Amino acid sequence: MFKHSKMPLVFKKSYPAPNIPHSFTGIHKVRKSRFEPVEKDPAPVERKSMNPQIRAKYLGEEAQNSFTESKPIIERLPKRE
Repeated sequence: MFKHSKMPLVFKKSYPAPNIPHSFTGIHKVRKSRFEPVEKDPAPVERKSMNPQIRAKYLGEEAQNSFTESKPIIERLPKRE
C-alpha cells in the first residue's frame, strides 16, 4: 500500500561536465592484468637457472641490462662410496 507524499521533492543541483583541454589524450600506461591469457613459452625455465631478465620477460616487465649471477656458498661435495 502506497501513500502520496505531502512534501514536495527536493531537487539536487546539477553541475555541468568539466571542460577538458583539447590537447588531453587520456592515454595511460597499460598494465598487464592477471586475468589475461598467459603467453605460452615453448621451453619452461627451471627456477634455479632463471635470471632477472627471464623473470622480467615472464612478468611482462622491463629487464635491467646488468645483473650479478648467483653462486652457491658451499660447493657440492663428491659422493662418497
